[in-house]
Amino acid sequence: MRIKRNSKGILDPRGLLDSRGILFSSDYLLGFFLFILAIGMIINITDSTNDRVLNALEKENLEKLTYEIADYLITDPGTPSDWEKFTFFNGVLPGLAINNKNNETLINTVSYNKLKLLEENYDLLINKNLFNEKIKSSIAIYPFNSNVKAIEVGEIASGSSDTSNIIVSNRTVKCDYLSNLAILSVSSRYDTAKNIGDKGKLCNHNIIGKKEEHGEDWICREFKIKKTDLEDNNYYLLFNDETIKDMNSYWVLDNTKKIAIDSNDINPISRGVVDLNSYFAKELEEDSSLIFYLHLNTKNSGFESVLVAIPKDMKIDSLNIDYFKVQDCYFVLKTWY
Repeated sequence: MRIKRNSKGILDPRGLLDSRGILFSSDYLLGFFLFILAIGMIINITDSTNDRVLNALEKENLEKLTYEIADYLITDPGTPSDWEKFTFFNGVLPGLAINNKNNETLINTVSYNKLKLLEENYDLLINKNLFNEKIKSSIAIYPFNSNVKAIEVGEIASGSSDTSNIIVSNRTVKCDYLSNLAILSVSSRYDTAKNIGDKGKLCNHNIIGKKEEHGEDWICREFKIKKTDLEDNNYYLLFNDETIKDMNSYWVLDNTKKIAIDSNDINPISRGVVDLNSYFAKELEEDSSLIFYLHLNTKNSGFESVLVAIPKDMKIDSLNIDYFKVQDCYFVLKTWY
């Protein structure tokens, strides 16, 4: 430190004060800077803490909303309940639950037709009508049966999205898929016993004599086809893989006008899909309608068969029998901001 003296060589106290004042000012400025820096760090930490609290609250609210919406979708058919028949969906509150023929809602179910409509109108029905365009989401159905493809609709979370901020609600449901197109659904797991008890009522062979009667190994069902039905639908008889592998399983189709008693009328079950359109067209050439009988012979405990009527204007990805049965599935709703 430089000390000033006056003309007589005596120490000048003003010089000392000035030097000390300069030193004091420098220390003060450095301390003040460190103080401001510390305050800034504290404010930043406080802001970050507040953000985390806000995110936690948002996440908690989103979880609650997601679980409530998931429960609503699988327990309510929507408003109106038959909205899947509409062509315009403004004001529709979509639900996915199935209403049976008595207009009773089946809880924990998903309508395949409604789900397919969501695939084409997700932004309007879900994002706008249900979430008011404030939440992003996706819906998926994952069947337990690996032979049936999953269905995924809605948005896809971007790769940069933090998965911790995506809320997932998982429920077990039954999805009808294309089971509404089945005219008959037969399974040896329960139909054999029923057939024995109602044998006389279900089989037209039991009215023509003991020799042609169908006994315990036969499952017989009747159904009606109108000639006009052939204009709108295609008809197929489907079998499961386990039945196809059984070399001792057979099927017979006849009607009230012509009872099949010849051995040539007995068909081995050798493939999963049998086209019946030519047969029905021939049998209905001179009749407006007929009662038909399907006879199935098997000892296979895993036997399954479905007779389906598929609208000609309907696109079907697969004629796999599993698509025409109700399937157990996981229902997954995902939401995020």
